[in-house]
Amino acid sequence: MAGLDNVSSTSNDPLAWTPALYRSDGAWIGRMPDGRLGVGTEIEPRVCIADAELIPMWPFMEQPLQTCLDDFSTCWAELITLEYATPLELLSRTLTSAQQSNSPYWRQLAESWLAQMAAIDSRRSRI
Repeated sequence: MAGLDNVSSTSNDPLAWTPALYRSDGAWIGRMPDGRLGVGTEIEPRVCIADAELIPMWPFMEQPLQTCLDDFSTCWAELITLEYATPLELLSRTLTSAQQSNSPYWRQLAESWLAQMAAIDSRRSRI
C-alpha cells in the first residue's frame, strides 16, 4: 500500500516526470520536471524534445498525421508548454526538423506528412 501512496503523490508533484503519450519502443512523450516537453520511459525522463532537436518526435511520422493530431489533442492539457502552443505547432516543427535531416527515410515521411497537412488545411478551408 505504501508504494501506491508514493506513486500517487509523485504523479501530483509538479516537479515530477509526467508521461502522457506512448510513442513506441518503451518511450513516452511527457512533461519534464522543468516543465518542458520531453521523452522518457514510463518512470523517468530522458531528454527535452527541443534540446534533442525534435528527433524523439520523428517516430510519430510513421503514423498518419491525423492519428497523431487526435492523440496529441486528447492529452494536450498534460503536454502544453510555452514551447509549443498547440499539437499542430509541435507536429509542424517535427515535420520541419525531419525535412532538414540527412536521412532519406525521415525526409520521405516528412513529405508524406506535408501532403497530409495540406489535405487537412484544404478540408478546413472548405468548411
